Amino acid sequence: MSKFYIVVIVILFYSGNIKKQTNEMAKPNIVFVFTDDQTYSSIHDLGNDEIITPAMDKMVQEGTTFTHAYNMGSWSGAVCAASRAMLFSGRLVWRANVFRQNWAKNDSIEKSWGKLMESTGYDIYMTGKWHVDAPADKVFQNTIHVCARMPSDAWMQLKNRS
Repeated sequence: MSKFYIVVIVILFYSGNIKKQTNEMAKPNIVFVFTDDQTYSSIHDLGNDEIITPAMDKMVQEGTTFTHAYNMGSWSGAVCAASRAMLFSGRLVWRANVFRQNWAKNDSIEKSWGKLMESTGYDIYMTGKWHVDAPADKVFQNTIHVCARMPSDAWMQLKNRS
């Protein structure tokens, strides 16, 4: 009789773990590619017959594409900084500026989409141009090759790598 109870306990234990693994696997992977000054129509699969973009075409075919997203403008000449602040705060340009100022004081970082995604169980990674006032490693769990702003001369950097 005690063997029966042991078997039941083992089955319940493993079935709970299987359900947990299934729920974790049901969560979709999200890769968000944010590019400066790029219109959706510069991608071959979205209508551009002149530029060949096989990697981005595959993402279009297998994922979600935003073809009607508009940048509201900026509070300064650097529109990319405003775009990132709007994206990471989820706010319109004028409200994003308040978050940007708070981030500079290490405040409201937990309200950024990186931290909100992390709070739901996602592992958050970031690479590339950041150009936001909050430190990237405070918003994302894993960061690599973070560029704080546009390099002074990207062509010269590529030339020096050769």
